[in-house]
Amino acid sequence: MVFPAAYVNFDLSPLKEFFYEITFTELTTKTLEVTVWDYDLGKSNDFIGGVSLGCHSQGEALQHWIDCLKNKGQKVERWHTLTNELPGSAVQE
Repeated sequence: MVFPAAYVNFDLSPLKEFFYEITFTELTTKTLEVTVWDYDLGKSNDFIGGVSLGCHSQGEALQHWIDCLKNKGQKVERWHTLTNELPGSAVQE
């Protein structure tokens, strides 16, 4: 499922907070993929970067996901560096 967020006009550094209802059991099998795009009117949109959080992540992204699973019902905030690769494009099914 894809849930696009509204774009923010004239803001090169928007901070977004969103909530998604999911059961704890489902959370252990899902991946959250976040992509950031530069919207250009009349031109193609430019991919700025993305991050993927889930059980198949690595490094800090994986640790963040584990911390979320350990702290059910609590906000676990982290900053993530965006990569220039679309999330999920390197995942092998």
